Amino acid sequence: MLMAILMAAMPARLSAQNKAETSMYSRTIKKPSVKAAEKFLRKYPASAYAPRVVRLRDSIVFYSLDPEDAEGVKKLVKDYPESFFGALAEERIR
Repeated sequence: MLMAILMAAMPARLSAQNKAETSMYSRTIKKPSVKAAEKFLRKYPASAYAPRVVRLRDSIVFYSLDPEDAEGVKKLVKDYPESFFGALAEERIR
């Protein structure tokens, strides 16, 4: 009952925004790619889903690297300095 009251009190625009955001998130997860993740993050940088999409994007980049490709690893660290995978990538070239 409380949820129904809260949902009724939400502005229609906010509800539509959440639906669009959730829909785009679902598409990003179903067909993961760096391009899809970047598109989502540009459109919804403050989304509750953003940390998951960042991790998805970074994992795609990291696991697509050739372990022997020092330049690729340096590019990952440069392009995504906050990436969880940055430290792992740097360990590959040590």
